[in-house]
Order: sequence, then structure tokens, then C-alpha cells
Amino acid sequence: MFGVNTQSFNNDTEEHQAETEYLQNWRRDGPLGVLLDIINYIKTPQQHDLFASLQALVNKQSYTQTETILEPIKPVVTRWNSYHDAFERAVHLSQTFNLYSSHHIEQIARDDAYAISKGNKLPEAPSWMRSDGLSAADWAVVTEYIEALRPLKEATKRLEARGKTGGFGALYEVIPVYEYILSTYEAIITTYDSVDYSPNSAPEDHLPINLRAAWRKLNDYYTKLDASPAYYGAVSLHPYYKNYCFNSWRDKPHWLTANEDALQQLWAQYKPLSLPTRRPLPPRSNTIDDAIDALVDREYTTELNISEADELDCWRRYEPAWTKAQFAQEGSPILYWIGLRTRYPHLSQLAIDLLTRHVNNPFSQFATLGLN
Repeated sequence: MFGVNTQSFNNDTEEHQAETEYLQNWRRDGPLGVLLDIINYIKTPQQHDLFASLQALVNKQSYTQTETILEPIKPVVTRWNSYHDAFERAVHLSQTFNLYSSHHIEQIARDDAYAISKGNKLPEAPSWMRSDGLSAADWAVVTEYIEALRPLKEATKRLEARGKTGGFGALYEVIPVYEYILSTYEAIITTYDSVDYSPNSAPEDHLPINLRAAWRKLNDYYTKLDASPAYYGAVSLHPYYKNYCFNSWRDKPHWLTANEDALQQLWAQYKPLSLPTRRPLPPRSNTIDDAIDALVDREYTTELNISEADELDCWRRYEPAWTKAQFAQEGSPILYWIGLRTRYPHLSQLAIDLLTRHVNNPFSQFATLGLN
């Protein structure tokens, strides 16, 4: 919303300076700028009391007859999703905000008229008090930005902390979540490709510009994931996500090759120098006959392939991925790998090391839609 990225402009280079000035003016005097100025003006006890009294009046006239008084949410750059939450609360209280702004606009109009009649200097006041306030069209713009910010809120909520199953905030969530936001913004941006912004009646292009800037910022961070094999490794060793990258990057084989090489280098630190030849173990049984029968009935070629294979190759080839139902029911990939320790002693250690890592502020740099 507030960053400057000329690469996100959809016009000629010689027009970039004019476009930059337009965005700066829009961010100051447009719907978002006006709303933020009003929210930030409500900071003294007197202003809070005024806002609460106007909200009580709105509540009394509402068909719900609610008595709940809500405070405006002030956006803070360092707090995730605070702009989304501030806009969402403001839209919910739009009638109160309209009454509050009208109160001050009318008051400053009276003060200005009195000062002019006396030949005095106009009193100091924020620019929004000498405006028309927020129109229905302005509130529609605020709502558009709420929708644009919502995917980031969903992503940060998913990655910010450990959930009940140990999934939220886990390293294996990072690549799928990044790709979800990238594809979501790509789809939204595409809807603006056919819009002609030249006519005077055409819509303003601030939203697609900001969305493209957000996409570029997000993509910058996404490409940095290649610097560590842990992200790809965590996805690849999760029983539900194990095929995710192979399917998602099918048209990008060079991505797969580079990340596979990095994962193999990481795996080389865990696997033994030479694989011991081990007799395949029958399942536990209470009788000799059952134990013998289990090995007699087992396909020899399959066992031979498993015993000769690298643990990583073996796991990928012979262990089925979790279904969606299994993922919802089982939940913990850690318990999954603990159960496979005897079969994959070295690979399970790598998997547990990766899958127990959690994310540290993955979206803190751009959780306000191109803020930086």
C-alpha cells in the first residue's frame, strides 16, 4: 500500500515519475489515507469518548440493539495484519466513522467561517476535516483492500505459531503457503489486464499497482528459500506433502534439479557411508509358523529392491503418501517418522530434524501488502 516499486507500474518509463507522484497523493488524500488519519486522530480520552457516544447512538438505532462498544483498531507496522484488522473494524463501524468525521467537518466549517468573518487566520486542523469525509465509493475501496490483504492474513495465521497438531508454523508449510499467495495474487492481477485506464471515466489503477508490488516483494522472499535445502527437504519428507513439489514444479524441472541436489547434499550428512545388507524382518508374531509364513508370502524382488536401495529412494518409492483424510486424522508427521525409525533409521533422523523446525516471522517484511 505504501511502497514504491516502479516495476509494478503498467505504463511507459517516462511516465513513472508522474505515476509515483499520483500514488503518493492518492495514499495521502485517497480513501485509505483519510481513514488512517481519522483513526489516528482518535487518541485522546475526549476523542475516544466522542467516538463511543456516537457508536452508542448508532447501536441504539440499529435493528440489533446491541450495547457493545468497540474501539477503533490502530494499524502498527510491526504488528502482523494490523492494517487488515484496522480496515475490517472500520468497515464494521463505518456508520460511526461517518458520524464522527461529519461532526468534526461541520465543527471546523463553523470555526473557519467565524475566523474569516473576523479576518483571522484559519485554525489548524487535519486535512480530512476540510474534506467531504468518506463516501460509499471510498468505503468500497477500503473493502477491496481488505479482500486483497486477506490472503496474507490467512498465511501469517497459518505460519505464525505452532498449532494443536504441530503443523501451524512448521517449516514444511512455507513453500505451499508462499505458492498459495503468489497464485492468488496472480489470479487477481490477471483480472485487471484488460482494463483501459486512459479514459477519464476509467477506474483508478492503485490496487493493481499495489498488488503487483506485493507480488514482487513476495516473490523476492520466495526465491530466497533456495538458499536453504531445509524448506524443500521438509516438504519432501512430509508424508502428506511428499509429492507436492514434484507436482507443483512439473513445468520447472530446473527448480526440481537444483533443490534435489541440495537435498541430496543434506541427506549425505545423515546416511551411512555404505548401506549394510540386512535380512528383512518379518512382522512381530506369537508363533514360529506365522513368522515363517510372513516371509514366504512376501515378494522377494520387492524386499531385495528395498534392502539395496538408498533410504530416501526407498521411502519415496515404497511408502504411500498420506491421503487428505489421513492427514486430518494422523496430524503429526513426527509420530509418523518415529514409527519408521527401525525401517529408515538415518532418514527418519533427517526428517525429524527438519519437520520439528518452525518458521520465524516468514511474512514480517511484507504483511501489509508491499509495505517495504
